Amino acid sequence: MSALIETSTGTIRGGRNGDAYVFKAIPYAQAPIGELRFSPPVPTQPWAGIREATQFSTVAMQNASSVDRMLGSKAPEMSEDCLTLNVWTPGHDNAKRPVMVWIHGGSFLSGSGRAPWYDGMAFATLGDVIIVTINYRLGPLGFLYLADLDNVGEKFDGELASSGNVGLLDQVAALQWVQDNIANFGGNPDNVTIFGESAGAMSIGTLLACPSAKGLFHQVIMQSGAADNVISTDEARRVTHQLLDELGLSKEANVIAKLRSLPVDVLLEAQANVRMQHLQTGMPWRPVVDENVILTAPIDAIDEGNAKEVRVLIGTNLDEARFFTVFDPNTNQLTDDTLIERCDKRWDSGAGASLLESYRTDRPELSAPHLWAAIETDRIFRLPALDLVKSHIYHQSAVYTYLFTWPTPAFGGSLGSCHVLEIPFVFNNLRQPGVKAFCGSITPEMENLASNLHDAWTAFAHSGDPNHSGIPAWPTYNATEQPSMVFDETCMLANDPGGKNHELLAEITKASS
Repeated sequence: MSALIETSTGTIRGGRNGDAYVFKAIPYAQAPIGELRFSPPVPTQPWAGIREATQFSTVAMQNASSVDRMLGSKAPEMSEDCLTLNVWTPGHDNAKRPVMVWIHGGSFLSGSGRAPWYDGMAFATLGDVIIVTINYRLGPLGFLYLADLDNVGEKFDGELASSGNVGLLDQVAALQWVQDNIANFGGNPDNVTIFGESAGAMSIGTLLACPSAKGLFHQVIMQSGAADNVISTDEARRVTHQLLDELGLSKEANVIAKLRSLPVDVLLEAQANVRMQHLQTGMPWRPVVDENVILTAPIDAIDEGNAKEVRVLIGTNLDEARFFTVFDPNTNQLTDDTLIERCDKRWDSGAGASLLESYRTDRPELSAPHLWAAIETDRIFRLPALDLVKSHIYHQSAVYTYLFTWPTPAFGGSLGSCHVLEIPFVFNNLRQPGVKAFCGSITPEMENLASNLHDAWTAFAHSGDPNHSGIPAWPTYNATEQPSMVFDETCMLANDPGGKNHELLAEITKASS
């Protein structure tokens, strides 16, 4: 069974899949090719007749990623013509359902809205929610800062003033499309939740401070990402020159024209080489505080109340960093003594012994490599999330935090509760490709955890409150108890989990900055 929907640019035809309708590859902006490469998204041109919306589009240009293969994605066709979105809806009627817009992760370098783990069927059929997943430009095509290139005698403003954030502006354009069109799919444009993981959550943390995104969403769910993953124009400019060096364009005139005419495969090869120079973060291209799209550091804007009307649900996984360290031979060879040496080298002398004692007291079962991962998890993920919360609660009462602690038995249990592990539970997609290899065989306990997490996200989208009958009472965050819902085979409420470690690590990192 098919369905026809009128959008602001033309009619589309989607298909029926069980109890929901699915519309794929809906363009929300023109293809950013040729003269539009590195430019802000341009509205889609209307079309005549009926546009078929039953097949996913090509994905944004990107280098191969082992993470995407893990998420069940086969190597899909790539293209710069990628600015599309997908919609799952229980019915194209006047029901005014809550809308959830998913922003995928991938270090701002990989990923797409079509990964099987992001299939929105469960949300649509079990939660009576409309799900939208999007593509956006990645890597230098989405975040290459070209506002000034003084070393080659060129200076640009106008459209290129926002070049370091066009991937973020793609997300804004998709959210604007939702505002303009989602009512025809049975959705409520006045109840939009954006949610995302990793770079997706980091994008959301930035959108909270982005003037052009204001009013386009009402709740946010941030999984393993906060509001601290932006770079300055100085850092963005340095990365731009690294890319130009790789391309042999550092001394060239008419750089923009040459960058726009380069075969995209050449750009991808240079992108991969530049990334190798940024192994510490893995994210050379990120949103830029350019005083144009992003006026100030997002955490400062949140602290000033710029997102005071937005309800927030935010959290992390207990062992995020193991996803990145478990196959690192240098980390795997750590002993207590070499762990202390590593910490002393990164921070002030004496930090290592203090951190080892604190984290070992809290989690005595952890080996030295896993203790290092615990420290990095808190530094990179947990502390920034709590910083956002502690800023936002003075402006908005509806703020909730969580900690996902279920450990996967895969890889001999070495991953623990690592980065991305919560995604198939959030989407209630335990049977999608790749999940068994990453999470092990499905058990009743896993299904119960998926239901609890999925229902909490759905409840939050409906009302701005994640409480539901399957979990203990979940209060809003406050500075005294600092409650977090702990999601595991048995869900429980915990006040300030890991708090002493967080205080010590925050003191150490602040003192050495």
